[in-house]
Amino acid sequence: MPSNAETRYLRFCTSTEATPRWGVRRSADSVEVLSGAPWLEVTRATGRREPFADLTLLAPAEPTKILALAYNYKSLFADPTAKANAREPHFSDEGFEPLVFLKGPNCISGPGQPIAFPAFASEVWVEVEVTAVLGKRARNLRSAAEAREAVFGVTVGNDMTALNLLGRDWHLARSKSLDGFCPLGPELVTGFDDSNRRLTNSINGRQTQGSTTRDRVLDTYEAVALLSRLMTLEAGDVILTGTPAGARQSLVQPGDRVEMEIEGLGKLWNPIVAEAR
Repeated sequence: MPSNAETRYLRFCTSTEATPRWGVRRSADSVEVLSGAPWLEVTRATGRREPFADLTLLAPAEPTKILALAYNYKSLFADPTAKANAREPHFSDEGFEPLVFLKGPNCISGPGQPIAFPAFASEVWVEVEVTAVLGKRARNLRSAAEAREAVFGVTVGNDMTALNLLGRDWHLARSKSLDGFCPLGPELVTGFDDSNRRLTNSINGRQTQGSTTRDRVLDTYEAVALLSRLMTLEAGDVILTGTPAGARQSLVQPGDRVEMEIEGLGKLWNPIVAEAR
């Protein structure tokens, strides 16, 4: 089913069926159900249509792991404090690579799903990111061109962070892998050129981040190639390609509405709620 054409896929439940399904967007108000994940060669269109308005959207990914980059936007290095925190050479220095970290699959959440503000967190921020989903296993990719063949599509991602836990562990697991801390969606889009797209992050209608993907140090495919040289990437795995300046000003509280938008790719929104005791 993979295609080089720009096609939009969704993962959802219906009003009458709780089992998650995949579908392909056929029109503004209609989705055709697929037999499985769209990156699988055996997946076929079933011919069954569902009204878009009746769907509960889920994150358009089923990862074994989530990999993410930090300090992958040049604008971050305009801030001397951010540069110092990176503990890395400047992006223009020979041998520079963005930082790499993992988030757990428990972080995945879908469009509109409430995200719990952990009771033990003092501050939480949100980050808009172009997010790639792998379409096949990949290891030791030699170039961005090879990585392009391994990526199925891209979606909008939100890499959430608990500030008071940041730096508590060298590997960032405690601050980055809390439940629901990786909203994705609304659609997984194939054949999408994300090389120069506007991306914004807004909280209650107030924009806190704004940049273009052209400001990235590594583009989507360069990032995937880099990560494939570190570990095997599996079909369905999620790659967050970094966020521009403004994340530390993107603090949220219970009651806030967060909206991430990437030009041509879509809008991802989630409400922030207090963690249930």
